[in-house]
Amino acid sequence: MEGNRAPDVKTSPAPPPRGAPPVRSPRDFQSVLADRIRYGGETNDPFSLVLLRVDEPVAVTGGLDDAGWHGRIGELLAGRIRTGDVLLPLKPGRFALLVDGRPGDTAERLAREVARFAREKGNGSGDGGPLFRVWAGSAVFPDDGTTVAELVKRAKKTFRPLPAAPDAGAGQATAPPLVVLVVDDDQKARGELGRVLRALGHRVETADNGMAALLALRRTPCDAMFADLRIPGTDGIGLVRKAVAFSPGLQVIAMTDGTDPAPVIGAMRAGACDCLLKPIESPDAIADAARRAADAVARARDDARAAEDLRRENAVLRSELRLCRELSVRDEATGLYNGAYFHEYLGREVWRCRRHSRAFTAVVAGLRFEDGMADEAPVLRAVAEALRDGVRRSDVVARTGEREFALLLPETLSADGARFVDKLLGALSGQVPGGCVDVQFGLASFPADAEDETGILERARAALGRAWQSGSDRAAAGDEPV
Repeated sequence: MEGNRAPDVKTSPAPPPRGAPPVRSPRDFQSVLADRIRYGGETNDPFSLVLLRVDEPVAVTGGLDDAGWHGRIGELLAGRIRTGDVLLPLKPGRFALLVDGRPGDTAERLAREVARFAREKGNGSGDGGPLFRVWAGSAVFPDDGTTVAELVKRAKKTFRPLPAAPDAGAGQATAPPLVVLVVDDDQKARGELGRVLRALGHRVETADNGMAALLALRRTPCDAMFADLRIPGTDGIGLVRKAVAFSPGLQVIAMTDGTDPAPVIGAMRAGACDCLLKPIESPDAIADAARRAADAVARARDDARAAEDLRRENAVLRSELRLCRELSVRDEATGLYNGAYFHEYLGREVWRCRRHSRAFTAVVAGLRFEDGMADEAPVLRAVAEALRDGVRRSDVVARTGEREFALLLPETLSADGARFVDKLLGALSGQVPGGCVDVQFGLASFPADAEDETGILERARAALGRAWQSGSDRAAAGDEPV
């Protein structure tokens, strides 16, 4: 088939796989980078080149020489890169990293991993280790360059030392510190677990049974809980279920001897997110579990902040939407509703009154200005203000034409509407400058005069025409002046 032709493979090279073999020469590195550039150019996928340099440790302990440390650092970085990223070891202490998209905080994140590794593994006890200095520079394809030389030059130009790791003896954690509850009936195991967690910078609470654990959760909000599932007199799975129900978002690490997988499966179904097998022979397992819990807590906090930001943004957008809708149904010159909104509202009122056997009256007001008036806008605004002030809160007033206004009076019969309009005429005579404008009203009622919105407006305008012909200062309704 056409999609399987060999030339397609050559013209659309895939990026190097994760865990690419060591690059033995600059030419090999250039070849891998060139393939990635060609792939990015054909697929329009940006990527970043990150150059990392790990300086010689200040002190080497734990029986490893410099070369041994560099090998361990390479293994660490290879295990910490994200899926799709490519790590290329160049020479001892020098690495190139190809990252999909922009680099973000990739270099800083790996530097923190190096610092944590140094503190935990340096002297074999987790209390400290050699301090590495990490440098990094990055370049983005195609923004910073489209060739190997341009990207490497840009990455070297941005080379900078990353923030130094906390002092080995400070006992600080690279991830946000957590409040951790340790639940175990074995005092020695409980103490050892607490010691490791405190060395990582976390605050530790302890409990020796399920009841004490639930009381501790009520007393102190916790981020994570290391819980032994086989405490005598305690239902381990029930403890997990109750703890997660009481503290949503609690990261539960279940601990068991591993002889029977059923408790682990039950704990995971109850809400646990991780598992450790006892006896825990290495502090590394505790540190890794705590790191995973800290990452999950950090993500949850970020999600909560993002949700709150989104809630605020939505509130602003809803407010702006209401304002936009309000402006879209308003007449710019008078501030009253416009004709489109009045027709829409009239249609809804016809439907409501037809459904519930109710009545309403529609009023149309027409204006005639004296000859030679240069500016009608002030008079229009005065009429609009008088109409708005003279109606009830349930009534709707709109400007439906250049010199026409309309009113909708719910729950109002024709005779009541005529009396109401007489009051409006009195209000207009007091607020509108005399002699410059004549105002007449025509009205029609539902269902007496018409049973649809078009008919109602036609009858009201016809009544307005008769009012102009009669020259009366009273409203006209139906077929006869009122």
